[in-house]
Amino acid sequence: MPGTVLDGRYRLGRKIGAGGYGVVYEATHLALNTAVAVKILQPRSGRITQEELERFKREGISACRVQHPNAINILDFGLSSNSFAYLVMEILHGVTLRQELRALGKLSTQRCLEIILPVASVLAKAHASNIVHRDIKPDNIFLHRPPTGEVVKLLDFGLAKLMGEDGSHPEATWGLIAGTPTYIAPERLSFLPYNGQADIYSLGVVMYEILAGRPPFTAPDGNVSTVLTAHLQTSPPPLALFTPDVPPVLEDITRRMLHKVPVERPTAEEVVRILKLLCQA
Repeated sequence: MPGTVLDGRYRLGRKIGAGGYGVVYEATHLALNTAVAVKILQPRSGRITQEELERFKREGISACRVQHPNAINILDFGLSSNSFAYLVMEILHGVTLRQELRALGKLSTQRCLEIILPVASVLAKAHASNIVHRDIKPDNIFLHRPPTGEVVKLLDFGLAKLMGEDGSHPEATWGLIAGTPTYIAPERLSFLPYNGQADIYSLGVVMYEILAGRPPFTAPDGNVSTVLTAHLQTSPPPLALFTPDVPPVLEDITRRMLHKVPVERPTAEEVVRILKLLCQA
C-alpha cells in the first residue's frame, strides 16, 4: 500500500495503525502538500461486504456530524477508482489512553479530569445530535500532542448509532452486540432500548480504570461471560479501595455513571458540569 495514490489526491505512506475493519496510513494530500491520515477499509476476513462498507460510511458521516475540537476531524470519504474505500482524517501524533495506562498504571485525579472532561464534552455534542458512539474505551481516546500542547481526541465513530426521533434504539436482534465487553452498558447486554446513557456507562468504566488502575469488572480466568454477568448484576468495588485519596465527589459521579439503570446515570452535560467544578476547585 505505501506509495499508492488514491484518486490522484492522496499518496499513502507508512502504516500507523490497524483494527478489525481498517488500516490507517500516514499520507500526503498532493494538491495541498499537507500530511493527513487515511483509513482504508480492509477487514480481517479479506472480503468487503456491503454491511462493512455501510459501517465504514457511517463512521465518516457520524464523525462529520459531531463538530467538536476534541472529536477526530474527518476531511474526506471516497471509493477510489482502484476500489479502495477510504476515510481521510486529520493526522494525530501521540498515544492512546490505553498505551498511557499500560505505561503508567493508574493516573492522578487531575490527569483523569484532563482526559475525561473533553471526552464527555464530545459525547454531549454527539448525544444532542442523537448519535451514540457505542465504543467508548481507552483505545478510542487519543492523547494528541502537537507542539501547541496536548489535545484529547475521541476516535472511531465506526460503531456509532443514529437514534430515532424518540432518542432510543433497540440493539440488533441477531444476538450480536457491537462494542467491547469490558465497557458495554447493561441495557445493551439485555437487548433493551438504549440511548446516550449507554455511552455514559462506558465512560464511567474508563474513568474508574484511570483512577483504580483496573476496570471495575475483570475476568482473571479469561472468561468474558464473567465480565458480562458483572455488568448486569454486580456493583463495582468502591474506588477508595484502590485510590484512597480520590475526592468523594469524583467517586460519587463515577458510581452514578456506573448505575445499572440508565435513567439513574448523569447525562453527558451533567458530567461536564461536575468535572468543570472539580477542575476549578
